[in-house]
Amino acid sequence: MPEIKSVPIEVKEKFYDFIRQRYGEIPGIKQIRLSDNEKYWIASVAADIGKVIKDEVLGQVKSRSSHFDNIGEIRIEVNTNRITKYTYKRQVISNLNSQLVNIRNNVERALRDAASLQLAKLSISDFQFSKIIKILELVREENCFKIADYFEPRNERYFRYLQLLSDLKIITIREGKAMPGSVFNEIERQANAEGHDITKKAIAYLLRYNYTDLRDKFHLIFLDPYIRMGTTYYNTALEAGFLFHSNTKKILREHNLLYPKKSEIDAGHYLEGLCKVDILHKDRGSYVGEDKIFSEIRESAVIQNITG
Repeated sequence: MPEIKSVPIEVKEKFYDFIRQRYGEIPGIKQIRLSDNEKYWIASVAADIGKVIKDEVLGQVKSRSSHFDNIGEIRIEVNTNRITKYTYKRQVISNLNSQLVNIRNNVERALRDAASLQLAKLSISDFQFSKIIKILELVREENCFKIADYFEPRNERYFRYLQLLSDLKIITIREGKAMPGSVFNEIERQANAEGHDITKKAIAYLLRYNYTDLRDKFHLIFLDPYIRMGTTYYNTALEAGFLFHSNTKKILREHNLLYPKKSEIDAGHYLEGLCKVDILHKDRGSYVGEDKIFSEIRESAVIQNITG
């Protein structure tokens, strides 16, 4: 390890001048260190992004600054005071965007976990989930049924769903028959104890533990816009540190920074849908999050990993 030396003022100034000229106003420097061979000063580029969050009803205002480390690096040669290597601006932007997307994805996952039962209520009404629901209801009603009596071999999608449910131990397939698996039995026990519908509880389990496959392999994308709109609200609430009143335009503006753009009409539709299943609720004409869901998202391991 090189001996710790103080960074000369002219080196600091050169770093900061270079960042302003090359990257603009947002990026800054996390730290400056000497390379192991003591030939270079190395600056780690970071960024602080500020946001003001206002409660539309109560007037409460929160200023929040999010910090992002290691989005680039600049090197200055010790002997010549010359910049010899640096991360290109487009890569700095890409690195920053990757961290923003990572946070978004973790909040999205935490929301799916916290609100899986509410999301299951939305999915029950959609035709995209009808085949999975039919299998689950057959298992619940018949307990054990011969697959060939209900599904023709040419109906490949049903057999793919049967295999998916088998892989997750929701059902067991043996000698051409489907029956409850160990997970289904536990879901049934919990549903009966909690007064929940078994099918909804099973769909909630799927959404919690296998949503990526449902979306990417089976193209069940009906829930995606609801999840993304909900993620947008709760991501901002996490930044603020409290549940706040917001409106369609503000949520949409944040959504369109995180995801492919939606119209205000679409946003209103999805936000109202989230209210119908208690992922959000309306108060004095504004949208507000749910305490229980917010608490579970904040306590989620994936969120603790970001904010802890």
